[in-house]
Amino acid sequence: MDLSDNRMLELLEPLMPLDRSGEAVVYLDTQLMPQGASIRLGSREYQIPFVGYFLFVDLMPEANWSHPAMGVFISREGDKVSSVKVEFPPFFGDPPATYRRLSLENR
Repeated sequence: MDLSDNRMLELLEPLMPLDRSGEAVVYLDTQLMPQGASIRLGSREYQIPFVGYFLFVDLMPEANWSHPAMGVFISREGDKVSSVKVEFPPFFGDPPATYRRLSLENR
């Protein structure tokens, strides 16, 4: 990977709602995504705006179905960030093998 976990979390931090940042859970898809690739979040499909990584930010991890979350795209170099408000994750049940949880502790 081109970016460290800490750098990705630094880029994510300004996007986090203050009232949810303490309980949020962040999943990083470690697979580098090509520009124009698509990812499905609930019933909507989103295009990856640049070569980079996708992070799913669950803002209410203890909630049940359909709740505030974010999809965040970070370019491979870390110079571009784009986010979308979503209500569903890109996976159901256990995360796929390419996903891993990033720790927000000590931030």
